Amino acid sequence: MKPVLALDCGAATLKVALFEPQPNGALVLSKYELVPLGQRGLEEADRTGLLKEVLQDLLDREEIRVKGVDAHVCTPSFQCFTKFLTAPGVDGKKVGQIITYEAQQNVPFPLDEVEWGYQVMGTTEDGDLDVMLMALKLDVIESLSTVCTDIGVKLSIVDGTPAALRNAFMHNYGELEGCTMLLDIGAKTCNVIFLEDGNFFSRSINFGANSITQEFAREANLDFEQAEEYKKNYGYVHLTNIAEPEDAYQAILVRAARQVMTRLHQQLEQTRQYYVTQRKGQAPLRMFLAGAGCSMIYTAEFFIEKFGLEVTFFNPFRNIEVGPEIDSADLAKKAHAMGELAGLGLRATSVGLTEFNLLPQRDKISRQIEKRTPYAIAVVFCAGLLPFVNYAFFNKQKAEQEKASETLTQKLESYSSTVKGMQDSNNVLENRRTSAVQMEELLRTRFIWIDLSKALQNVFTEVTGKGVFIVTKPNQLLAATNTAAQVQANLAAEGTPPGGLTNAITEIWIESLTTTPPATVGGAGGMDGGGMGGMGGFQAGPGASGFQSGPGSGEGMASPGSSSSGGSAATSSEKMPDVEYLYLELKAKNILPREREDLNKEFAELLATRFRSHPLFDESDEETKLTSPIPPGNPNDRWFTFKVQLKLVNPIQMTPPEDEY
Repeated sequence: MKPVLALDCGAATLKVALFEPQPNGALVLSKYELVPLGQRGLEEADRTGLLKEVLQDLLDREEIRVKGVDAHVCTPSFQCFTKFLTAPGVDGKKVGQIITYEAQQNVPFPLDEVEWGYQVMGTTEDGDLDVMLMALKLDVIESLSTVCTDIGVKLSIVDGTPAALRNAFMHNYGELEGCTMLLDIGAKTCNVIFLEDGNFFSRSINFGANSITQEFAREANLDFEQAEEYKKNYGYVHLTNIAEPEDAYQAILVRAARQVMTRLHQQLEQTRQYYVTQRKGQAPLRMFLAGAGCSMIYTAEFFIEKFGLEVTFFNPFRNIEVGPEIDSADLAKKAHAMGELAGLGLRATSVGLTEFNLLPQRDKISRQIEKRTPYAIAVVFCAGLLPFVNYAFFNKQKAEQEKASETLTQKLESYSSTVKGMQDSNNVLENRRTSAVQMEELLRTRFIWIDLSKALQNVFTEVTGKGVFIVTKPNQLLAATNTAAQVQANLAAEGTPPGGLTNAITEIWIESLTTTPPATVGGAGGMDGGGMGGMGGFQAGPGASGFQSGPGSGEGMASPGSSSSGGSAATSSEKMPDVEYLYLELKAKNILPREREDLNKEFAELLATRFRSHPLFDESDEETKLTSPIPPGNPNDRWFTFKVQLKLVNPIQMTPPEDEY
């Protein structure tokens, strides 16, 4: 069996491994190398030339012969789009139609500019299909193909980080029961993966270990390369029970590391809550650390402190053989950063894996043809001998064939009218099937608004279900999702001085929700250009949940493409604009000015922060934000109003119905 060259083209490091599949299904690691890319690795415009240069130098230096070898390549998360979807449990053909529609709605690029695929990962309690969608831009694939062609290898598989890590985990830790959280810390992005009895969910977080370097470089007035080298030699994650170092540079560095890791912990906690509450998963029992970014000292201890779980480093070679030329001690130090390589190598031998391949279809066919070329040559050779073998009885066969041909012609003439009728019926059936698919797509857009409604309800519940805590020091509001004692303990653990803690019950109503800025809305509770009409007041106060009638309620929910008061209906010939933003006008219960007069403003900002943390909305404070001033608290007022702008991560493509509907 031919060796397999595995390439993990990360932002900061090119990771290379040569695997030798064995006839018995085993996999042997024969060579590996981790090559830093430096600052150039972060510049996407130069990545093709850089990868080829670094890889060719490595192969020449180590005298690795790879000509004709199949290459399995993994792209970093900042280049590869991944999305988890839920689809109805229907037959295979309809699933494909539904996923195609979902891909059009969710992939942030036109589908003709990407290679995409999906895989059913399991079923939900309701019998729906749990689907993983992955997409990669064609220009990225072309870049990888160019690199592989120029060094003499054949690009056979293009995979994404989450899928490769899942394969490595299942091969090495498949016997573990319960839920496992796998955290992969890269230079530019982090991936958190939940694996539970065959179920699988992942999320990409758009910052990584480079954020520590950048923050340290800014605070210490160093360039990136200097800061990165200092981080590698002297960096560690500061723990609450450890005094800060006396060295000024090191003190800045460890504080920066603590701040970035704290941000990461917050993102992980939000994702964990989403996995448990929305995807009905179990809370993780253990945590594995992977990726080069988790190599900083005290990283494991930090997450033990935060989560209270068993935290260990991921070993992707636990059940993979290691060749005799491999330095086992060196491998043990670097193994946690090579999970993607192991997952790519396993694609050559193992079964039951996540089998994504974002190689364009034409290239897949080309690879299949190449594999079958020797057999094709043999067939052609044998075909060349047939005239000589058949010559002896050719004349006899010719007479029999002519007689059979006459009989067949007569039968075909009698069937011609029947075939024509079947063709006409098939055309009618195909037209009706197309119409049904179009109608199904139109109906499906309505469910998008249901997801948005659930998202709003979840965010409101976070800041109103148990009220909020008014903290005197450090003068902030916290969602009351825990006991007061636990909140005080958490604040103290982060070094916050003790202060007053007061619980305040809050309520929220939605006055209006539109998809156009409020200044252009034609009427109360309506929407200009179609989409969602006035939704009624949403009360998220104690004991209340869901959408209810109330102050400022409108006319209910309008279907996508319909008109509401103040708007105009789109015609079938018009391209309806995509929905990128939601604009909310909210009425909230006044928080009486106890310790501070700006509590209402703090409450509104807390709500905006929660929106930015939700997967459906943009996390930038320039896009998801408050858009109106918040008045100071007044004991004479029961309510105060404010406005919020929410940018959708994936704009909703609005398709008007055809005239016939």
